[in-house]
Amino acid sequence: MTDVLVTTEPSTDAIIGYLVYRVLPDFVEILDVRIHPAHRRLGCALALIQHLISKAQSIEREALCLEVSTSNSPAQALYRQLGFATVGRRKSYYPDGSDALLMDLKFSP
Repeated sequence: MTDVLVTTEPSTDAIIGYLVYRVLPDFVEILDVRIHPAHRRLGCALALIQHLISKAQSIEREALCLEVSTSNSPAQALYRQLGFATVGRRKSYYPDGSDALLMDLKFSP
């Protein structure tokens, strides 16, 4: 099942970001996270991911996983701050030739 979390501007209810994910039998996979440039570095992505972490734990999944471009160091830093670890790499995965890092956040049983 694919689903979307959305964050909005409190004063206008305008959508400023979203997180697309899917729930699989053993884990939850983040497919896409986008935040409007004017709202980056304000905690919007952090809040979306923290919400998804709570959801994944409440439905008793083993982990949250994602892939991120090696050229996207701000996203990598955010994921590491949340406890994600690099578990693999896909060479030349993106159109610009950059690799994809595979990252997981394992939950304690």
